[in-house]
Amino acid sequence: MYDDIVDYDDFSERVGSENDILDLIYDEIWKKTYCPKCKRFNTHSRSKYALKNILCHHCSTQWSALQETIFFKTRIDLVKWCYVIYAISFYPRKVSVKWLMTELKINSYNTVWHMANKVKAVANHSPKDKCIFRELENIFRRHRFI
Repeated sequence: MYDDIVDYDDFSERVGSENDILDLIYDEIWKKTYCPKCKRFNTHSRSKYALKNILCHHCSTQWSALQETIFFKTRIDLVKWCYVIYAISFYPRKVSVKWLMTELKINSYNTVWHMANKVKAVANHSPKDKCIFRELENIFRRHRFI
């Protein structure tokens, strides 16, 4: 049915790991910001132990790199999220949730449906999501997905 779309296995090989996507999110959103507690600039980095967290080296506050994004509190791999973003936002035809379930090997229709709806509603979310989407679009273009 969707012969011309890049399959998930090829997509994940070319995009990279969840850690690469976390690096992208940190670089695009958090690297040039203030610590939310002590308000110091450039005193934080990604935590070495909790990979999805950011640690302020001045006040020792930790916060999620995914907060204020559509990925916040998700247990689904970020590479799968990126594939849903690619399939829904940048693929020219509509993609069914059932097909995404099969492609991503996720057994819950509700999970994939919620992911798809979050991606579709990103215009109503924070500017941080739009920033992530722009960077993902650049990655998709670089790897010739779109």
